[in-house]
Amino acid sequence: MAANEAVGSHETFEAVHRSYLEQAGARRAPSSLATEGIRLRHFAGFLGERAAMPASEITPTDIERYLTHRRREVTGTTANKELQTLRQLFDYAVRQGTIGHNPTYNVPRFKRSGRPHRFMVKAEIEEQLRRGGFSSSEARTLRRLRYLNSEEIAKLLELARERSPWLYPILATMAFTGMRRGEAVALEWGDVDLKAGKLWVRSRKQSQTREFAGRDIDLHEKLRGVPAQHRMQSREGRHVFTTRDGSPVAPDDLHRAFKGLVGGTEFDGIGLHCLRHSFASNLAAQGVDARLIDHYMGHQTEEMRSRYQHLFPEKKSEGIQKLRY
Repeated sequence: MAANEAVGSHETFEAVHRSYLEQAGARRAPSSLATEGIRLRHFAGFLGERAAMPASEITPTDIERYLTHRRREVTGTTANKELQTLRQLFDYAVRQGTIGHNPTYNVPRFKRSGRPHRFMVKAEIEEQLRRGGFSSSEARTLRRLRYLNSEEIAKLLELARERSPWLYPILATMAFTGMRRGEAVALEWGDVDLKAGKLWVRSRKQSQTREFAGRDIDLHEKLRGVPAQHRMQSREGRHVFTTRDGSPVAPDDLHRAFKGLVGGTEFDGIGLHCLRHSFASNLAAQGVDARLIDHYMGHQTEEMRSRYQHLFPEKKSEGIQKLRY
């Protein structure tokens, strides 16, 4: 028997791909599941006709060739995330008895850049791009680091109010809370306490023992009236943001609507996630304690935290001046 043969080894990669996503649906947030689906479609596209051949025939060399190919198009961090998704898929195939071992094991990850990324306003990004020397993938990464300052956030929300009123309460909620797209569409009326001036965010866990984690966020005075007004205008149901039939707004539909809103404007090219890191960046610029920002954002990593720490220049300077040698 070949090294990667097992009972059921005739099952194709396409079949394993579909089966994996079906079982992952019970454990992943919808947005995370959609991202995994995109990554696996990239790999299937690279395989071409071989995607219809037995999954047991995929080798570590195939994985390395794919990652080398992807590295020409995306950052090392993104390529590593795709490797992680492939590793999870083939682990699943091993558990199902489709293959004998996981071909992603011992495939090296790309080294992380020693230069930390930081959030920047549009003018800073454009100046760096003007100087040149960036690959297409590096330029895309740079543009994704844009954050909107307070004036830009106000203009964006006013744009939504004028052009797409149904989007306005969702975008306002995300802008004033730092909520992720999936968290916003999952928000329920039971999570909103207007009297106490708080809302509770439930985030789907991906790899820990609890399925959901929660955090509370104080309602900004400008946001307090938005849920109340929206509730009077919305249909019955448990979710705050719904479609005409009362079902929750789908994350992909929200994404498409936002792209349509900003297309052709000064905000063209930003995604919904820009509202989240703009929230953190603007709080940092106002000198809000990083620990409180972490609490509002939920599950902050040191890598993410470093992206907005440079916006505490006055506080850093004050700290240095306290030395008394």
